[in-house]
Amino acid sequence: MKVLKIGLPELPFLNYLYISFLKLIDLDKANIRMIDRGVEIESIGSNVINVVEDALKYALELAGDYQKRGLRSEFPLSGNDSRWIKPKLLKRFGLPQDATMVDIINNYVGYLKSGNVNELQEHLYPYKPEGEYSPFQAFLLDLYALTRAPFFNGYYEYELKMNIHQMIICIAGYLAARHCITRIGDDQVAVLIFPLSLTITRYDFYRNIRNSLSNLPGMKPEEAAILWLVFHIPEDFPEDVLILGIKEPQGQQPVSLMTSIPVHLMELRMRASRGISCLKRVKSVERLLGYSLARRKRAGLEIDEATEYVKLLYLAIQEGYVKERLELALRASRREVMLTLSEDEVAKRRRYLASIAREVAKELLGLD
Repeated sequence: MKVLKIGLPELPFLNYLYISFLKLIDLDKANIRMIDRGVEIESIGSNVINVVEDALKYALELAGDYQKRGLRSEFPLSGNDSRWIKPKLLKRFGLPQDATMVDIINNYVGYLKSGNVNELQEHLYPYKPEGEYSPFQAFLLDLYALTRAPFFNGYYEYELKMNIHQMIICIAGYLAARHCITRIGDDQVAVLIFPLSLTITRYDFYRNIRNSLSNLPGMKPEEAAILWLVFHIPEDFPEDVLILGIKEPQGQQPVSLMTSIPVHLMELRMRASRGISCLKRVKSVERLLGYSLARRKRAGLEIDEATEYVKLLYLAIQEGYVKERLELALRASRREVMLTLSEDEVAKRRRYLASIAREVAKELLGLD
């Protein structure tokens, strides 16, 4: 079998999980083409099942260091997931109750290679929200919000089921996108990073994300998160990204979306190429961004001021924002001078952050 068609779901989060899976495919081994309501994967010189197998193994490789990235488990499970859904998958493959998601995916690969290819195509295209499995709670981000829409009267139901192939695609997509743990205010959240759209490029999306962005100190304010990404991702990274902050399911706690940040890297680079170069010359700017992203519900004065600087900086690096560059320079300089004689520890931190902001502003003003 040389060609496999995969239908794409209409629900946005499920669609991103599918795109995440497709980004795992080695384009030296297969071509991907957009078709009506889906994609077509054509293998180059081998069975398309080998292409799918390699993509799944890549997902497992990306998921392997989850503890190093601060994640609690290899995959987030709610109480119902642990009691009902995962055991059903384990039974499907004859696995013991202590088997992992890695074991499930490895056994699924063996299942495919044993000759169940026609079933695979039949169940993947066109996409149908039907099957014998309820989705894991982690996949229900769309539906959790949908069933709590205005005027919801308690009787509305959106029944979503999946077949085994759809489940495995979503598991692999989630494992690849699940980047690290960070905080939003006092809440601990998982960071998931997706391609903003399905762009066919030979650039290894997830390998480059993992190699260049080891952590994200926070996700608020959004300007600081975007600048942190710009500061760390390679300049030749060719795609826009979507960063989600998610409270993952645990016990009776359902999945919930805390924040969503679309990062239009290509457009930002066009508007701010010289400003970004200036930003990277001031290495200490990373400390400024880190202070801003460390915000809690009871933020210190230095964090409030770091956030002021970062919001101005986000505009100041872009072409035409001379007024914001001047404002950043003046505000930081005044504060630095005002705090010069103070020996208070908070004042020292405020003075240090002001000095960084002033240095960046000086670099940016040199562009004009």
